[in-house]
Amino acid sequence: TPGGRYNAAAWQDSSGTLWLYGGLGLAGGVNVAFSDLWKLPVPYTTWQCVSGCSSANDNAPPSFGTQGTPSSSNTPGGLYSALSWTDSSSNLWLFGGTTVSSGYFYNTLWKYVPSAGAWTWMGGQTSTNVASVYSSVLLGPGSRVGTAGWTDGTNLWLFGGAGFATSSTTAGDLNDLWEFSP
Repeated sequence: TPGGRYNAAAWQDSSGTLWLYGGLGLAGGVNVAFSDLWKLPVPYTTWQCVSGCSSANDNAPPSFGTQGTPSSSNTPGGLYSALSWTDSSSNLWLFGGTTVSSGYFYNTLWKYVPSAGAWTWMGGQTSTNVASVYSSVLLGPGSRVGTAGWTDGTNLWLFGGAGFATSSTTAGDLNDLWEFSP
């Protein structure tokens, strides 16, 4: 089973399967950001490790690969406080988050297709603490954590959080609204 953690990303797909990614917890008495993906299929009796379920993956950096190309070697890395959505095809989406290194926030957008068993880096920068680019949905929202999100059946929406608006040196509370059409 996944170890104790908080601020993990979670989803429920159309079949009722629960999914869990990352989160912050303790390993050997040290804070770690997990990079493991678990699922709990109906009837909710046994967790199954999908990827990254080894202590060697604690605090792992992201492995981006080629943007838009799924690969079994791609991973969002050790994250917590990321935003999660499930789209109408039961794909898992993950945005932003932070690491155990205080003050390092991401603005990356990831997609996990359960039938393919691979993460795809869909957008955002490979660096941390990126400022928002309000004139471009492609460059889009800056690095952030604690963001609110929802879907309208077609699009993914995110609102606010703590992160970077127009400067990559000063984080603050955000009240911006973004829409992404997968």
